[in-house]
Amino acid sequence: MASSPFLPGKPGTRRGDLTNGAGQGSLCVMRSRRATATLAAILVLAGCGSPAPTVDPSFNGGSATVEALGLQFSETIVNLPAGVPLRLILDNKDAGVPHDLRVFAGDTEYVKSAPVSGPGQIEVRFGPLPAGRYQFQCDIHPAMLGTVVVGP
Repeated sequence: MASSPFLPGKPGTRRGDLTNGAGQGSLCVMRSRRATATLAAILVLAGCGSPAPTVDPSFNGGSATVEALGLQFSETIVNLPAGVPLRLILDNKDAGVPHDLRVFAGDTEYVKSAPVSGPGQIEVRFGPLPAGRYQFQCDIHPAMLGTVVVGP
């Protein structure tokens, strides 16, 4: 028996037509568009094609840089002023190794960065904070700890 050029169950719809009788795309075309949109969304969420995090040079407040190298921080104590916006810059020098930066005191978390693979930089902004001692840590490598001393 010869193959019919019409799709079964769809009167007047021929094989190879890109639309059904209502002007809508065929199931294959719709699935292809949906798959393309889904892939695009996954790539955006995964950060593919987005620029690496950067440090804003126009920040106006107290700022310090902490370097990560050899799975340790170069500075374990940083001093920042009280009563102004604050920023810590994580300068990750560990090639291919991700680090993040979290500032906290006890159970209170003030800020946490996204991970950044080295070499790369990322900043966290927080405060103003009252004078006191606060901790910073790489949550990916919890042995990487330091202290932020906020003072007058």
